[in-house]
Amino acid sequence: MKTSVLFIFIFLPLFLFSSELHLAAEEGDLKHLKSVISAGADINAKDEESKLTAIQTAAYNEHPNIIKYLIHIGADVNVKMHNGRTALHVASFYADAKSVSFLLRADADHNVKGHLGMTALHRAAEGGGVKVIQILISAGAEINVKSNDLSTPLHIAAYMGNVEALKALLKEGADINARNNQGKTALQEAEDAQEEATIKMLKEAKQ
Repeated sequence: MKTSVLFIFIFLPLFLFSSELHLAAEEGDLKHLKSVISAGADINAKDEESKLTAIQTAAYNEHPNIIKYLIHIGADVNVKMHNGRTALHVASFYADAKSVSFLLRADADHNVKGHLGMTALHRAAEGGGVKVIQILISAGAEINVKSNDLSTPLHIAAYMGNVEALKALLKEGADINARNNQGKTALQEAEDAQEEATIKMLKEAKQ
């Protein structure tokens, strides 16, 4: 009986802190976040339900101010989710240029491969964020990096019909002739997806 009581007193407050921390990160409430952290919350704790850290939660909800503060007080930017993705993958997909910049300055690893072997640049191509693509490449992200099925970011942008992202990748020197594990180029992926705008751009680029 004494052991059960001790368990409740020691662990229940930590659970509550974790929940409040993630709620503040989700809502972008910096004042609440600071209050919970001052009360003893672990800034790298994973939420019981979502299994995300506060910085990952902030990335999903596009709150760069929360990310900036968490970085300032020492949050780990490279913690992986169950699918191998990090906060940088998330912010890149959502085209959140401010958060991406903050994360990269805090040494977020842009080479980490998450779900399906996709890097942050793959995710940026998927989300269509031109500015994020430019930021990642400037930070050293490999433009022709390949996922598990050997798709490059160009393949992803072409298939998704993300014209501006495709244009940015081509301008930065993406290999238009790269083939995935099905032997398909970005043009063929665009044709499979019937994305007329990216088909036209790739055909023009090949001339």
